[in-house]
Amino acid sequence: MSSYRSLWDEGFNEIHIVSNAIVFGILDEKDEIEQQLTIRRDGYARIQRFTFGNGCKPYSVIEDKKISLPIETMKKIFDYIGYYLQAEHEYMFVTDVGYWEINLISQNKSSIPFTGPLFFNDIRYYEGHNICDIIRDLLDVSDLYLFDGNPDRLDELTINYERETRTYFRDEGWDFSKGEPFQSNHHKEQFQLFRNTNQLIYTIWHSDGCKTQQILEMNPLVLDILNSLGATAFIDKREPTILVDEPANENMKITYWIETHSKKGVTYVCEDSFDRYHLPIDWWKFIDTYLEDLESYILLGEMFQEKYYEREVRLASDRRFALIKFSEHGQTYAYLCNDENINTGDWVLVPVGAYGHTNRGLVTAIEYHQVEKAPYPMDKIKSVIKRLDLEDKNDFDY
Repeated sequence: MSSYRSLWDEGFNEIHIVSNAIVFGILDEKDEIEQQLTIRRDGYARIQRFTFGNGCKPYSVIEDKKISLPIETMKKIFDYIGYYLQAEHEYMFVTDVGYWEINLISQNKSSIPFTGPLFFNDIRYYEGHNICDIIRDLLDVSDLYLFDGNPDRLDELTINYERETRTYFRDEGWDFSKGEPFQSNHHKEQFQLFRNTNQLIYTIWHSDGCKTQQILEMNPLVLDILNSLGATAFIDKREPTILVDEPANENMKITYWIETHSKKGVTYVCEDSFDRYHLPIDWWKFIDTYLEDLESYILLGEMFQEKYYEREVRLASDRRFALIKFSEHGQTYAYLCNDENINTGDWVLVPVGAYGHTNRGLVTAIEYHQVEKAPYPMDKIKSVIKRLDLEDKNDFDY
């Protein structure tokens, strides 16, 4: 903090902070709505707490606590408060938030006031640590409002990734009543962040049985990611979607499991299919913001590759489309295809034109899309009539 003016060296004798959390809405008489903190150079500190009571000042006092701190600790508190007041921040206009007022009182009792919003988005950091949290730790009072209202924070993050791939093989002695024989390969990854040790641990269990682990310690990137994601990271998900139970989805099954722990002891766990439809919304913020930084320190695995987190899977709400050609060098046309037995390479009978005519065509691809992403407008698209059994499936007769 050498580039900032020291409140201690400036000779201020006392600092008084009022943190008022009253917002619009109905408050209960027992709600704690104000805290007052007074600290002095001689090590004296006083913490007062007030409830809403009948809604009129003076509010009801529920605690009036006096403590004594070492002079060196008090000096740090003075200077962290000074750092907070001088640190750059975005000035904002906000409503329905509380406020804080601070008075810096000099030896001759003159006072310098400051004020600001009691707002969790106005957090300021010193070397990756919330300055208000540093002051709370020095005072050993974890629930002080101070300047930010004491919001929760993300302290630990664990992201587990698992891919199971099935490879089917022929075995003449196999009992096919048990299904087709296959070999299953597992690949696992775990990405962890820990605030208390300032560590990033990235572990990969490879399908051949090998294990690799990378550890990044005491790097500002760890705290930067935790601070940016926040205590509610990875909670919000997209609209629920259901995967179709089909071989294409079963041959490669990729899942994730995310667990977060906050400063206030809140644990959140979510798990689902690892694909573009089922990952939490914050995943893309995390990737867009920190992928390049992570790549500069550690070797990243599958979970950070776009082909996996953006992969397409078949959803229960998908519609099935057949792309059809009518001549060898002609263009393809999209048709709805509800018959699951029709696949690429099949000949089909389809309607053509506006007068009820039909023609045969070759299915060149089968695609699955949500209605809003259909390859042709749904109110104009036609449907495949039926599959044709032709002797030569590779011959166009025109």
